[in-house]
Amino acid sequence: MEGQRPGLSVEETGPKSGQKAQKIDIVLLDKAGLAFFPDDPAVGGRAGHGVIAPVNAAGDVELDLLKEWSLYRGTGNRHRLTQAVLDAIIERDVRSDS
Repeated sequence: MEGQRPGLSVEETGPKSGQKAQKIDIVLLDKAGLAFFPDDPAVGGRAGHGVIAPVNAAGDVELDLLKEWSLYRGTGNRHRLTQAVLDAIIERDVRSDS
């Protein structure tokens, strides 16, 4: 979709009423070779939405590694990038105030 990059979909704002969310430290993602890319609403992306994706040395999405990561979904095995995201969670199960 225009205005969005491929990766693990995330919201920039807190959870909606009745839902919960995880707060993630972007610096910890960076140390693991991951980056957060916000959508660009000016070209079709959604405000407040973005993705977490592996990056190469130039800071571009590493598509081969992203594909490898996605192949682990539903296998019962944990990819190292999944563990990196889990390790970057600094506050778990945050609930909305409303």
